[in-house]
Amino acid sequence: MPGYFLNDFDLAMDVLAEIDAPNLFLQFDAYHAAKIMGDVLGTWDKVRARTAHIQVGGVPDRAEPTGGDFDYPAFFKTLDKQKFQGWVSGEYTPAGRTEENLSWIS
Repeated sequence: MPGYFLNDFDLAMDVLAEIDAPNLFLQFDAYHAAKIMGDVLGTWDKVRARTAHIQVGGVPDRAEPTGGDFDYPAFFKTLDKQKFQGWVSGEYTPAGRTEENLSWIS
């Protein structure tokens, strides 16, 4: 969004480092990592130590995190392998009825 101050993951990491509070973490938005950086996994590797919450949405249409231009099932396996202990949530516009499109959670 034009004029939005915190529009870059590197800037977010700089702000976290400057504030240096032990209870302040990043919310990693995988959709925006894809759109802004073009490299979700590379960006994740740079910020994961400071991340407590991951938000997902399909790329490029911001529907369910299934299919599309990013392999979310592989990303979720990576999170399991890394033993990510934070929250993972969906922020997307359902392609149909919400109840019918929650299979990505399992």
